[in-house]
Amino acid sequence: MNRKTFYIWVIGLLIPIAFQNVITYSSGLADNLMLGSYNEYSMGAVSVANQIQYLIQMVILAIGEGAVILCSRFWGTKNYGQIKTVFRFVLKLSFVFSVFIFGVTFFFARTIMGFFTTEDMIIQEGIRYLQIVSFSYFFYCISNTILAVLRSIEVVNIGFMISLFSLSIDVTLNYAFIFGKWGFPEMGVAGAAVTTVLGKMIELGLLIVYLRHRHPNLCFKLKELMTGNRQLMKPYFTKTYPILIGNSVWGIALASQTAIIGMMGVQTISANSIGTTVFQILTVFIYAAASVSNVVTSKTIGQKDYHLVKIYARRLQVLYLLLGVITGLAIFCSRFVILDFYQISSMSAKIANQFLLVLSVTSIGTAFQMACSTGILRGGGDTRFVLITDLFFMWVIVLPLSFLLARASAAPWLVYCCLKSDQLLKIPVFAWRVNRFKWLNNEARQEVKVALGSSISVNEGEGFYEKTK
Repeated sequence: MNRKTFYIWVIGLLIPIAFQNVITYSSGLADNLMLGSYNEYSMGAVSVANQIQYLIQMVILAIGEGAVILCSRFWGTKNYGQIKTVFRFVLKLSFVFSVFIFGVTFFFARTIMGFFTTEDMIIQEGIRYLQIVSFSYFFYCISNTILAVLRSIEVVNIGFMISLFSLSIDVTLNYAFIFGKWGFPEMGVAGAAVTTVLGKMIELGLLIVYLRHRHPNLCFKLKELMTGNRQLMKPYFTKTYPILIGNSVWGIALASQTAIIGMMGVQTISANSIGTTVFQILTVFIYAAASVSNVVTSKTIGQKDYHLVKIYARRLQVLYLLLGVITGLAIFCSRFVILDFYQISSMSAKIANQFLLVLSVTSIGTAFQMACSTGILRGGGDTRFVLITDLFFMWVIVLPLSFLLARASAAPWLVYCCLKSDQLLKIPVFAWRVNRFKWLNNEARQEVKVALGSSISVNEGEGFYEKTK
């Protein structure tokens, strides 16, 4: 595949995923803007409470990525039976996790909110929100697991279409429930939670209808969920457990970052809420690039085109840097326009502007290192290295230094710089790891071992593999 054809293929996969993410995060932006207009405490409460949602997102992303790694390879060899087996297995995992996290969030909402902030008004609003929105977790987990499996077989448009429909419902109902319009009661933060639950229910319903009509080969009866393939469990968990641990710890780390931000008062919490929401929307192409890279790498390895994997990896890195620069410029140039939409105090706006300036720089690092790690390296099976690197930078450097700065009453922008510093520090580490291609040789050795049932010697320079007795 020549360079032009490659980029057309990648962009064709990337754009629907990116627009799906735009719509998903636009829903969060709509919540953010409406609650910010309602009152600053409600916006801060939802921002803090949604750290649980982010942790759920990280875990489900890990479960889905494990499915993508295996299913993309089965897709490369057109092994539909194994794809369906993996699909059943990951749905069971998602169901069990969703039930567990619902119980924790519903019954321990006060404890969760108290971890992030001591502001009583934010805690009270957050409890109201969490105990309602926790009912959406089941629908969210199952929907995103289904979308991950569909993404592994290069079906990406449906997520965009469903998210677009869901956004229109979300914005309309949010306006009605939060402010009490069109005869509905004024519910404030509880209205935002009710809207989220209804939206996730509709998304899952539409997705099930789509599966039954367009991909009936992936459908199965509920009793089939009790069956499984033990031979697939080992390779799945071998690939997934570092991702699962890494994403879970990453979610906890980001929650800890929010707790550190919470030490600096309600205005800093509000500014962080704005910065996070804006960053999520303007980095959608970065996260889409990582998802596509995972599929491209896994599928090409599944086809045993190891030479092409190296070529694709180098081309993808160019794309990452380009996306990072464009995203950074977009954040820098649009920050004042964005802040004009919010009805917040002048101090909150000042801090939010500083946070957006920091993000306009660190987004370049996010584009490169995050896509290399979660896209190429995870797609190539090098999940353990990604886990160790992320743990080191977050728990040894970022969190301890940020906590000390916050305790010393440092300026919010300085603490925020420290919190985001790993996005730049990890660039040389992951660039070195990707371009050595040791991860590819290890993966190829495992692939050929399975195929030939023998030990393999590897000539790393040529990517040539031969059977030895």
